[in-house]
Amino acid sequence: MGLVLLGPVGRAQTPTKTIEERVAALEAEVRRLRAQLSQPRADPGTGGTLPAVLSIVDAATRGASDAGLVLVEFSDYECPFCGRYARDTFPQIDERYVKTGKLRYVFKNFPIEQLHPHALKAAQAAECAGAQGPYWPMHDRLFARQDALSDEALIASASAEGLTISTFMACLGQEVGPRIRQHLEEGRAAGVEGTPTFFLGTPGPDGTVRVTRRLTGALPYMAFEAAIDEALRDADRRNNL
Repeated sequence: MGLVLLGPVGRAQTPTKTIEERVAALEAEVRRLRAQLSQPRADPGTGGTLPAVLSIVDAATRGASDAGLVLVEFSDYECPFCGRYARDTFPQIDERYVKTGKLRYVFKNFPIEQLHPHALKAAQAAECAGAQGPYWPMHDRLFARQDALSDEALIASASAEGLTISTFMACLGQEVGPRIRQHLEEGRAAGVEGTPTFFLGTPGPDGTVRVTRRLTGALPYMAFEAAIDEALRDADRRNNL
């Protein structure tokens, strides 16, 4: 017995796509996205080429150190798109890939001061928190409260994380640390023009990542899933040769 869909009485119904046709169209679109994301190519958003390698020495990381893939994010704590990614998309990546040991995650600061006047100081606050231990809790807190990035709000966040406030304030009042400046230089050299920008690749023995894919913007989780899964399959193929 077939399924009959009834529309409003007395109104002529025009033919619509069946559920099967819609599913087939969605599957075709996913295959297209996977094919695009799997190619190491110039990023259409910048017109640049992929960097050959990126250094992850002295960068904030989470996940297994021996993971076969590395995802490097260049980000800005005041950027609304970065915040949306951090709150909505990264938790899914963290659960499926980072916590399972498949992916190592690296965060690099790329504050765009011309657009976001609090971004540089927020990056400094995260680094100062890291000097006392809880880098990632502060990272998460800053993205969760992007409307609270004044100096007073940063000190309140430090207090909430249990930091020694006198030490934190002294660190916050210093000139921006060399690591932030280094991240900015590395990002510009890699062709980063906006945030968030991501580079996916395989780790080397010398603290570098051989980049194979770039993702730009606060993309939906599906885009990251497609790129990471394809990169994992590539790695499996290489290992089985």
